Amino acid sequence: MSGRMSSGRLLVVLATAAVSAAVAAPHTDTDYCHQLDVKLNNELGGGRAERAGRRVLVQGRQRGVSVWWDGRAPSRAAAALLLAALRHGLRYRGLRLRRARSLHHIAHTLSLAPAFAAHCGSEEFWDQMSRWASVRVAGAGAGAAPSGRRLLVRLAPRARTLPPCASATRWPRFYGNTSLLRLCMFSQNYGSESAVLYAPTEWNITALHERTIVGSRLTVSLLDSNAKPRHQLVRLLQGNTSFLFLDYNIWGDVPGVRSVRAVTSERTFCESSLESDCSFRLATNTLQKFAPPLYNVMQRFNPLASDLRKVLELETRSANITEAACAWALSDSDRFKSWFREYPPAYRAVVFLCKNEEYDDAVLKITKIMERRMTRFRLEVWKYYIKCESEYDSMRLLQQLNRSLEWSRTLGVLAAGEGVAAAAQFAAAADVALVCYDTAPPAALGRHARGLGAHPRHLLAALQRLLADCRWKRLGVLSEDSHLARSLIDGLVANSDLLLYNIPIKNDTLEYSLDSLREANARIIFLNTDVKKSLSIVCEAFVKDMTRDSGYIWILREWYGDRVPKEMERTCYDRMTLYTISFWWRGGDLNSKRMKSSDEAMRLALDDLWPHRPWPRLAAPLADGLILLLNSFNNFIEKYPSHQYDLHARNVTHLIWESLKGSVLGVTQNLYANQYAAAEPIIFVEEWRGTERLPLAVCDINSCSYMTRSMCPSYEPPDGLRPCLTNNSEYNFVQHCNDLFWIISVIIIILSMTCIYVARHLRMKNFKNRDHKNIDGLSASGERATAKLADHLVDRTALEFHQEIGAGRFGRVRFAILRAPNRPILPVAVKSLRDDAAPAEEIEFLGEACTLASLRHEHIVRLIGVCATGGPPLLLMEYVFFGDLRGYLRERRHLVEYVDGEIPEEATHVSSYALTKLAREASLALAYLTKRQLVHRDVRASNCLIDARRSLKLADFGMARETMEYDGAAEYACRRRGFFPALWMAPESLDRGVFSPATDVWALGVLMLEMVTLGERPYGTWSPLRVLRYVSAGGRPPLPPNASLKTRGVLLSCWRRAPEQRPTSSETAAYLDANPLALSPTLGMTP
Repeated sequence: MSGRMSSGRLLVVLATAAVSAAVAAPHTDTDYCHQLDVKLNNELGGGRAERAGRRVLVQGRQRGVSVWWDGRAPSRAAAALLLAALRHGLRYRGLRLRRARSLHHIAHTLSLAPAFAAHCGSEEFWDQMSRWASVRVAGAGAGAAPSGRRLLVRLAPRARTLPPCASATRWPRFYGNTSLLRLCMFSQNYGSESAVLYAPTEWNITALHERTIVGSRLTVSLLDSNAKPRHQLVRLLQGNTSFLFLDYNIWGDVPGVRSVRAVTSERTFCESSLESDCSFRLATNTLQKFAPPLYNVMQRFNPLASDLRKVLELETRSANITEAACAWALSDSDRFKSWFREYPPAYRAVVFLCKNEEYDDAVLKITKIMERRMTRFRLEVWKYYIKCESEYDSMRLLQQLNRSLEWSRTLGVLAAGEGVAAAAQFAAAADVALVCYDTAPPAALGRHARGLGAHPRHLLAALQRLLADCRWKRLGVLSEDSHLARSLIDGLVANSDLLLYNIPIKNDTLEYSLDSLREANARIIFLNTDVKKSLSIVCEAFVKDMTRDSGYIWILREWYGDRVPKEMERTCYDRMTLYTISFWWRGGDLNSKRMKSSDEAMRLALDDLWPHRPWPRLAAPLADGLILLLNSFNNFIEKYPSHQYDLHARNVTHLIWESLKGSVLGVTQNLYANQYAAAEPIIFVEEWRGTERLPLAVCDINSCSYMTRSMCPSYEPPDGLRPCLTNNSEYNFVQHCNDLFWIISVIIIILSMTCIYVARHLRMKNFKNRDHKNIDGLSASGERATAKLADHLVDRTALEFHQEIGAGRFGRVRFAILRAPNRPILPVAVKSLRDDAAPAEEIEFLGEACTLASLRHEHIVRLIGVCATGGPPLLLMEYVFFGDLRGYLRERRHLVEYVDGEIPEEATHVSSYALTKLAREASLALAYLTKRQLVHRDVRASNCLIDARRSLKLADFGMARETMEYDGAAEYACRRRGFFPALWMAPESLDRGVFSPATDVWALGVLMLEMVTLGERPYGTWSPLRVLRYVSAGGRPPLPPNASLKTRGVLLSCWRRAPEQRPTSSETAAYLDANPLALSPTLGMTP
């Protein structure tokens, strides 16, 4: 039996009946155990050196093993033999022999039920074992030593030849006959007419003294308990006297020793005093899980009764029972070695396969190849089918496997699909090696997981290389919401040379998404999604005639290619020409120099499975995954044999991966046990038409080698980019070409100037005519602006108006609820013109909408829609919860005094950290406008809004304008200075009407002054005219007297006189990010 003691040792218990006599014996100094070690080393060879010093490890900790016996002689001999097999046969260390005081002692040590000892030996003992054993202890069968005690007779050599002496085995008739006792030499040494019964002192023989034994002449003699065990009995057996003795049933092969049996119906001491004892061995799951060789030896251990008797006889001539067991093993080594013969341990690899994809034959063939290569263990591969699109299916299955008894033999797991991230987290917690045989971003892999292929950035680099080779600058993307898809789309967005149009994929909006791509004239389309979703998209694109013949290029991450999915029509599948860019080879000849090495046997085996069609998409990585995992584990067993039965202890998974030094051959390239197995990743570009496959290119991180021809067409790149002289949205995917507008505007201006020059004397009359023409031009401009906002048009009947929340130069702002069809209910802020607004103001109003429609930034208020028909134009913008920044700060002025004391929750929102954060967000918004070549021209607190997340959003773009390049600097020149807020204007704007990103930085400084004074008016009570004169003369906004040094430094840098000396908005944002407490609130009044 095995179990765990409080001392941290494992137990092996062999309990049997019967105890031999203990008598003194001479002791020799022969070291039989050392001789046994030498003999086994010579016979079994040097390969056993790896097992020298083997330990039992449980969760990474060494545990000792105790072999228990119950104090009886055969049990002692059996325990010593088992100890010899474990210590010298299997080379386990940390073992010791222990004696139990009683059966109750064993039951208490192993946490067995009290009924265990009470019922031991009964008929129902084994039937009830499962109820008596503890949770971690179970019965493993009968004991290894005989349990029955016997009354035995030893006939002297001469007596054995006499026929009357043969009846000495009959009790009690023979022992009442004095003549027979004398004839058979029973009373020779005592001078009396009685037989002698020898009994060990360790047995309870009181009943023999107290009972009257009818018809027998019997003298009881006790064997000396102080002598060495069984030495006196062995000496008696060598004499010429017949005698009776009590012992266990281990004498069946000894001449002259027979068992005495009763031949009368009377109940004698043979039946009443020598009851049978129980015999058992116990085992635990712990021993089976963490030391299978030890557990198997205990099950195979089956010494004969004669073996035990010989060990007990050898004990009389040895130093102790363990030396006696070694002496017996030397004399019968073949039988001894049969108990501990080891077989390669069996381990299992778990493979998760995607449903609806056939890999059974591939797994079977790969397994057979790897079985022949794995020399140190036997391999089992268990397959489980999962939903690869599910994020948690793999993890749930792993949790179930973790609770099974077979988990201890699980060497690793291969997983694919979207659930890899959750599976990797569980693998780290459960300490199991995991290989992702599908493309996965680093965030999805943990320290216990390894990914095949390479980092997704390599796939992205190959895609960008192909786009550059084909001179494609516009790319439409249909992207799913997965770890890999997000990783790829982030990389594409970061490519400044690429115009990107990304549309998230939703099943209910698939048709709308394709229509959006068509309207945007997207000709190169990348399906950033799994193969299953790609099927639906491709078929829908075929219905809409968005094919290669129609000028559309479809690039996919993966494609089935090896079979026709049930959900697709054959026509759709066969007629679409597609391109894939992937880490995985799909079979065929490897004729590229980039694929320098491969596992030829594995590649040919896969080719045999699919001789006339492409391999399934994950066949190659599945083979690579098993190659990487199994080779790493095979090296691990060789390097760390003591850990091979404790696979899920802390740091074992690291040792498995660390064991693979260098690389191993994969299907197409060398594999390493790094986070990604491919050190020099290869990407394959292929053309598909149904199941027909044409390899086009093999790429690495630097370049692509085209194997046949380029996927680029011979004519001009069909990426949908049209030439345009006056595109006002250079960074937008959808072009807004204003050539016609500018041509008309130039013509109008020329005609107007000509009319003024020629007909000056008709000034009044021509003035009226010019007004009519301007109105017509403005109307045309309004129609063009409306056309630009076609994607944002909203039916004004869908609005439900509520209270007024603000007013501006154009009109007022009201809160409303937008209830548009096919859109969620949305709260909006509706901006409307005054009733008496002029046509020019209406055009400027729509211009603001056009500007907002082209902006996409988290700190710029978002345009929701425009109502351009059925009444005055309305602008629908996102509703911002806390309103404008000036009011927000003024409402919290009273909380500043709490900033340095006990802080109420709301006071933290006007702390130094909160104000600096708001200023940084305003800087980021202006940096974005600078990138878009726009100047805001009206940056102030009342034009900044605070949303529910306490984040700043820049608003009111009615005065925003595009900048032009003048002497290398981006500027906008205007002469209508009377319409601008002088308190926030820079000197060059007041003097020359010049606006640039530097003037916005000046206004940003004034905005930060409003922040630190919590909404106080800049320049105090000064009039705008006084401010204009003061700033033009070289002044700047006065600072509060108690402003901090950092606050002064930030503001003064924004108010430098020379525009080129001011920091850019990006630099200001970076400084505020690095100094999150740069702005400190102050209640001191400005002068």
